[in-house]
Amino acid sequence: MKLLVFASLLCLVVAEWETSSNITVTGTVVCQSRRQPGIRIDLMSTGVITNDLLNSTTSTPQGDFTIFGHKKEFGELEPLLYIYHNCRTIRQGCQTRSVYPVPQSDLLGVYDMTFVILDVVTADETAVNCQ
Repeated sequence: MKLLVFASLLCLVVAEWETSSNITVTGTVVCQSRRQPGIRIDLMSTGVITNDLLNSTTSTPQGDFTIFGHKKEFGELEPLLYIYHNCRTIRQGCQTRSVYPVPQSDLLGVYDMTFVILDVVTADETAVNCQ
């Protein structure tokens, strides 16, 4: 019986540590001074073991995107934006996945990236979707 009471109290304490966070990210993807339609964009949450997908979208015919993500977790949301493109290829037959951190200061609001220039090499890029 004591174990059941202890477990119930522990669940209540843990639930209090959980926070609900959200973020909206907007921007326009550009390659070689041209807006890029149909670019896949994933909003991820950084995790201890893996990164979790919060939402996914593709850029409009004008290269614009808006993506919203929400998560209830321990601590603050640590969002990342993954952009999959062929503007520059790291390895022949692959796409490039460029990773952009989203500032913590923009949580619960809107982070406007304005123009995301895919020609520029980012610190965290990977070859993906190789054929």
